[in-house]
Amino acid sequence: MTTLQQYDMIIRHISGKENTTADALSRYPVDKPDVIDDNEPHLITSSTQTDDIFINAVTTRAMTRKQQFSSNPSIQQPSKLCPPTTSATPATSSINDIQIFFDNDTLAQHQNAAPEIQRIKKSRRLHPNYVIDKYNVLFKIVKRKSGQQLHLRYLPASLIVKVLSAYHNSTFCGAHFGVKRTFYKIRDRFYWPNMYKDIVQHISSCINCRKNKPSRRKPDGHLQSIEPPRGVWERLAMDYVGPVPESKSGNKYFLVLTDLFSKFVVTKPVPDNTSTTVARFLLYGVFMLYGVPLEIITDNGRHFTSALYESLIKLVGCCHIKTTPYNPQANGQCERHNGTLVPNLIALSNHSRSNWDEKLLPTTYSYNTTRHDSTGYTPFELMFARSPRFMFDFISPPSVPLTTDTYRKTMQQFMEHTLLAARNNNLRHQLKAKQRYDSNRSNPQYYIGQNVIIRNRSLAMNKFSSKFIGPYTIVKQVNNKTYVVQNTKNNQHTRITVQDIRSI
Repeated sequence: MTTLQQYDMIIRHISGKENTTADALSRYPVDKPDVIDDNEPHLITSSTQTDDIFINAVTTRAMTRKQQFSSNPSIQQPSKLCPPTTSATPATSSINDIQIFFDNDTLAQHQNAAPEIQRIKKSRRLHPNYVIDKYNVLFKIVKRKSGQQLHLRYLPASLIVKVLSAYHNSTFCGAHFGVKRTFYKIRDRFYWPNMYKDIVQHISSCINCRKNKPSRRKPDGHLQSIEPPRGVWERLAMDYVGPVPESKSGNKYFLVLTDLFSKFVVTKPVPDNTSTTVARFLLYGVFMLYGVPLEIITDNGRHFTSALYESLIKLVGCCHIKTTPYNPQANGQCERHNGTLVPNLIALSNHSRSNWDEKLLPTTYSYNTTRHDSTGYTPFELMFARSPRFMFDFISPPSVPLTTDTYRKTMQQFMEHTLLAARNNNLRHQLKAKQRYDSNRSNPQYYIGQNVIIRNRSLAMNKFSSKFIGPYTIVKQVNNKTYVVQNTKNNQHTRITVQDIRSI
C-alpha cells in the first residue's frame, strides 16, 4: 500500500466484459508449473478398500520383456500415473501380498501340475472342444447362445483364488461387485468346472462385502407368533406414540394399551413420555378401572425400564416382559393397532392437527366396537360380555327380566363359548399370517461359538458407514430367532435377532 501511494492514480470502475486483463490474471495458469512439489506425502487409508494397483492376470512373453518389475512382480505402479502412496494403516482387505500376476509360462506350469488338465493334454486324440497353443496352454472352446465362439484359458485349481481376487477384490478390475457381475466378467476370460459355485463361495466369504453391502431380500427369520392368552386381560402390550403435533391442551404423545386376547384398546393423551406419566396412567387409568393383568409387554424405552416403573409393576404383582432391542415386530399387535389408529385420528383432526387429543377417545371407542378379523368379535363384546349400543342406533325393546342366578348362568355359557371361539379364531389367523410371512424367507440357524457380524446401529452412521460391524461370537441362543452375541474386543454382550446377524 505504501508503494502505491507514490503514484498519482485515478480509481475507475471497469465492467467485467472489458476488464479482460484482470479476468485472465484471476485464472490458474494453463501450462504446467515449472516446479512440482512432491514432498507432501499422499496418504490413502485402506481399512475397508484395496489399494490402487494395476493387475495383469495374463501376460504374453512379449509384454513381459517390455515391462520392468519392482521387487513384487504382481504390482505395477507407473510413476506417471500413480504417485507413490504411503498406507496409514495395514489393509485388512489388501491383496498386495497375493501373487496375482502370471504369464502364459506360469499358467502352463500350473496346468501341467493339475492331473485333470494333464489327462486332457496327454490324451491320444485331443477333444475337439479343446486346443493347445504354442505356449502349451490348454484352451476350452466355448460357444455362446449368440453364436460367438471363445477360446478360454483352462484355469487350474491352484490359480482360481488369484483370479477371483483380481476380478473381485482389486480396485481396477473388481471393485467388490456382486456374483453375477463378477461371473460375467470372468467367464469370457477363463474356464474351470463349477466356476459359478466358486464365485458365489468367494464373494460370500468376502468380509468387506459382508460388512458393507445392503441386503436386497426379505429380512431373515421366520415369524415367531406370541401364543394368544386363554382369557381376557391376562397379557397386555403397551407403547408410546409420538411426538406428534402439540395440541391446544399441550399434549404431544399418547399411550396405547392393547389386550392381546380381546384386542381391546385403552388410550390416553399425555404431554410427555416420562416414566412418571406412564406409571400414573397404569395405576389410575388401567389398574383402578379394569384390574391388574398377568403380563405387560413393552419395548426397552427408558420410560419402561426406570426404577419407578419396575417398582409399580412389582408392587401390583405383574410380570414385565421386554422385547429385543430394534425389533418392533416382537410387540407387533400394539404396533399394528398404532398403524390403524393414527390415520383415522388424522382424518378426524382439524387442518392444524391441534385437536387430535379430543378425537382420540372417540376413535378408540369406534375401534373397540368394530369386529376384529382375528377373533371374529368386537373387542367390546369380549371385554364386557355384551354388544355395544351407539348413539345413532334405534331404541330396542328392553331385555326379558331374568333372575340373578339365571343371568349369571347365561353369561357364563356365553363367555365360555365366546372365549373358546375367539381363541380358535386367533390361532387360525396367526397360522395364516405365519405362512404368509415365512414365504420365500430364509431362517438361518447359528451355533454357539460361531463368529458373526451384526447390524451397525450407531447414531453417527452415514451413507459411507459399514452396514455391519464385528466380529462377534454367538454365546447363547434365547429362541429360534434371538441370540446373545459377545464382542470379541471388549466382551460386551448384546441381544439381537437373526435379521441383524450375518455369518462370516
